[in-house]
Amino acid sequence: MDELIITCAGNERVCYRDLRGVPKTAKGIANLMREASSSRVRRRSTAGRSIANAPHRIFRPAVALMAFLLLAVASTVLAAATPPKAQPAWGPDNKLLRLPDGFPSGPITIWNAFPPGHPDDVYARVMAKDAERFSPVPLVVQSKSAGPRLWWEVLDYWKTLPNGVDGHHVEVAVFAAVPIRLRAVGGVDWTLKQTVKGTVLITEEESLPLASMSNAPWKDLDGMIKWAKANPGKLRIATSAIGSSVHLNAEMLAEAKGFKFVALPHKGTALALATMLGGGAEAVTANIGPSLPHVKAGKVRILLQWGAGSPVFPDAPTTQALGLFAVPTTRGLLTYPDAPVAHIAWLRALFEKAAAGPGYTARLQNLGLTRRNMGPEEAARYMLELDSRVAPFIEKLGLAKKK
Repeated sequence: MDELIITCAGNERVCYRDLRGVPKTAKGIANLMREASSSRVRRRSTAGRSIANAPHRIFRPAVALMAFLLLAVASTVLAAATPPKAQPAWGPDNKLLRLPDGFPSGPITIWNAFPPGHPDDVYARVMAKDAERFSPVPLVVQSKSAGPRLWWEVLDYWKTLPNGVDGHHVEVAVFAAVPIRLRAVGGVDWTLKQTVKGTVLITEEESLPLASMSNAPWKDLDGMIKWAKANPGKLRIATSAIGSSVHLNAEMLAEAKGFKFVALPHKGTALALATMLGGGAEAVTANIGPSLPHVKAGKVRILLQWGAGSPVFPDAPTTQALGLFAVPTTRGLLTYPDAPVAHIAWLRALFEKAAAGPGYTARLQNLGLTRRNMGPEEAARYMLELDSRVAPFIEKLGLAKKK
């Protein structure tokens, strides 16, 4: 290894060893540049033996040194000119401070892509109530009953609103359903990688139940499957929209167990549950919240839970225990994907605090939900991996959107 030596008035100074040891300040670098342009320069080995000291040896190492120093100066100046990323900070009143650019300058609106009263609407209101305690601006909840494109329709709608694409608007999303919806329904000009850029955070996972009326001609999952095989075309299962994660879970169960059913799509599981309660379906895939009162009243029986299961239904079998693949319902918040990164980080800090609050914690406990805390990067990995797993099922079942 060689050292580059600058000789100034008879004093030697090692200024460069394998591109290390160079002063990090612009002033120090400028001084070395002046010395390099006016001084004798020589190289020596690390053992101290002189390699060259003749004047005709000076030019090449001096030019190399000056080129390196110029690059170092440029890097130093650029680093000094680049402002550090704004980080969320908390005030003495335990409220999140606005960012240096003034964000947020107005209310934060949480959108629900389903009708009022939908589980996503309930989630939005619980989050808003807890988040408002820590926010410098009010939080507002809005429902927009979107079409089949759901969350992407809401994202496009925000383009028409003031501050619509800078983080002042977030929406409740079932993130596990995002890759499924894109493959089965399509997001027009949105892709999965574009969508996940707007992830604020994922806060919970829900094991949705498959249920039937207590007076149905079966008492458990095996009984329903036997009945379906003995009565082809008569088992009607009310689900969310065709291509939703809820619908896909039912299809994957039927494919794994060798039975057929008629899917009755609805705009949300609450409406699907109402159809079964009214006699329009033999079974339903529904959320825990709307199902729980009917289970407690003895009218509805839980046959299966998708995923790991909820402690509120301790006796119901789970797809995990049966060794079956199922898509869990992972819920969280999404903002406009091109919103500034600092704004998304601010939103995450706010809603992480809200998710640790008493109202949201009570929600998890009452419904037997599993707490999650996934930010943009982890959520992106989660959804891309899930997409790779569900894609073959979607193709096999003929649910893929025609290109």
